[in-house]
Amino acid sequence: MFFGHIAVGLAAKPVTPKASLGALLVSATAIDTLAGVFAVTQIEGVDGSGNPVYPWSHGLFMAGVWSAAGLAIAFLLTRDRRASLTIGLAVFSHWILDFISHPMGM
Repeated sequence: MFFGHIAVGLAAKPVTPKASLGALLVSATAIDTLAGVFAVTQIEGVDGSGNPVYPWSHGLFMAGVWSAAGLAIAFLLTRDRRASLTIGLAVFSHWILDFISHPMGM
């Protein structure tokens, strides 16, 4: 699914030419980056039966929180509403693509 998230960042560039391609790619993969950090720090990981548990990075509510945080950070740095909204939506697109492509038990 990694390439699907990268594709969102690449597809967002023509929509918002002023936004940095790097920022768009980072925002589209930010939730997986957070999951890695949370796994290393043992905030998230695997339950006793071997199933992955990612409520802080991949949960619907938290995806909204991370999207809002990405939008706010982008706006503080650029003062560009369109670029900030695109970055926030790129962060949330991660949850949408994961919901479509991963089994419901994940």
